[in-house]
Amino acid sequence: MERKTVSAIMLTMLTVSMLTLSFNIQPVKASGTIYIRADGSVDPPTAPLQRDGDIYTFIDNVYDSIVVERNNTIIDGDGYTLQGVGAYDSSGISLGRVSNNVTVKNMEIKAFFNSIKIYESMNNSIYANNIVDNVFGISLFSWDIYSSYNHIFTNNIRNNFCGISVGLGSIALNNSIYENNITNNDCGIHITNGFNNTIYGNNIRNNSVYGIRLESSNNYIYHNNFIDNTEQVHWQSAGNIWDDGYPSGGNYWSDYSGVDSNSDGIGDTPYTIDASNQDRYPLMNPWIERKVGVKVGDWAKYGNFVFTWSSNDPKQYPPSDLTEWMNVTVQTILSTNITFQLTIHYQTSTEETIIGWIDVSTSEAGGWWMQLFISADLSAGDTIYQTMFWAPINETIFREYVGVTRETNHFSFEWSFSYMDSDKYSNGSYSAYWDRATGILTQFMIENVHVDETLNYVTSTSISFQIIDTNIWEAPIPTTTDELKTEIEELGSEGEIDNQGIVKSLMAKLNVAQKLVDKGKTDEAVNVLEDFIMQVQELSGIHITVEAADILIKSAEYILSHP
Repeated sequence: MERKTVSAIMLTMLTVSMLTLSFNIQPVKASGTIYIRADGSVDPPTAPLQRDGDIYTFIDNVYDSIVVERNNTIIDGDGYTLQGVGAYDSSGISLGRVSNNVTVKNMEIKAFFNSIKIYESMNNSIYANNIVDNVFGISLFSWDIYSSYNHIFTNNIRNNFCGISVGLGSIALNNSIYENNITNNDCGIHITNGFNNTIYGNNIRNNSVYGIRLESSNNYIYHNNFIDNTEQVHWQSAGNIWDDGYPSGGNYWSDYSGVDSNSDGIGDTPYTIDASNQDRYPLMNPWIERKVGVKVGDWAKYGNFVFTWSSNDPKQYPPSDLTEWMNVTVQTILSTNITFQLTIHYQTSTEETIIGWIDVSTSEAGGWWMQLFISADLSAGDTIYQTMFWAPINETIFREYVGVTRETNHFSFEWSFSYMDSDKYSNGSYSAYWDRATGILTQFMIENVHVDETLNYVTSTSISFQIIDTNIWEAPIPTTTDELKTEIEELGSEGEIDNQGIVKSLMAKLNVAQKLVDKGKTDEAVNVLEDFIMQVQELSGIHITVEAADILIKSAEYILSHP
């Protein structure tokens, strides 16, 4: 395959960038290149890497390059820094033909020509790194063998000449670049000879020359946030795909000037790059990663239903049967789509079972009208769903449900509208809380007043309920010695501890520990609590149920860690 050369313009830019870089580097003493050999050995053996099987963990900062010569390897920076001296063609970590399926994570890499160089290597994962002050951040090179099926995600890539470079030399294909923060570089992403690569969920912001430069076709680019780059896209090729269809949508563009007349979260007109490159479904709000926070088998029971109804309209009737409780159980999860079973128990003791589904990204749903689930880990100001129902969360606050204080996302709004007959109108309000960590509904309230002024009819309806039981979170463990003693007594009376002699023995240890604390003999009290834990562990599953033992051990460990 004919080798391609870098243009004179590119060489000039690289030279300028390298000179600039050299002024930002604090001199450090090079420690010599470190090799992870094919047999798994580290050369030199004095290098600050600790080996545990296929895992190599930093135990100090490293001040030179690392060359990996074996497959199936994990390099964990454990928060340390890998730093060079800005030398031309230097690489922080080099992966080549003999180093496939390598993971590089949890480190800061700075002051190299290439922070991470992937040369004709496949199936590697590069994630959770800070990559700063290099010429190239992450580079995928190849001459004869494609660099393919690599995953680059959740990295912070900033203050480099080029954040991510794909396909320098020959072809790089089928790579995935996602959920990275790519900011304050000259170039965010540069694809030279890359095809069928997927670029999604990245924040590409404040890059001084361009956000993304494309010299290749058939790449998939969607759900990225292109914000305040000098040139959002610099293209020299046609035929790339800039969206994920409707209603999933395309990318968010800070310079998009279109409108959203139907409030579905997607602009009415495409974002045009050129005649051959268009984002057909530009997002009106920055993309936020949407993820399911529950798992198959999770369930929640809702109760405390309060229903009110009143009307002087003879044509209106209250519902004949009211809900007493309902239970939702997660059945399947596919990407951002949750399928659930909902059992509704009415006051007449009849029940109804419904199979429903909802997509926590788009709000598309079937089988049930209520938003029982939203994305996990959203915060105030985030839109509830990316498209369709994309109103923002009002506040993130703490509330208590099922005996546990949970961080919740609250959304509320009010409405007032008239019908075609101007003498009829409705006023109402909606309020819902979802658990932030899991996205499951915890409380719901809705009310509406319908007025017919001509006939002087008024019909008012309201309903509210909240979660009353769940297997998703547990009630709090005892956090003091007195609370733990009470717990032991209750477990003894309930048969969770089947021998009163054991109850007395455990209580005696806690009494001794408390007296030692009162006398200021903390170390001795710690020893007693550790004996307590050992006794519970030995009796777990024999005279103490496994569940009860788990509570007692967690409680004692908490007390130990909070003297």
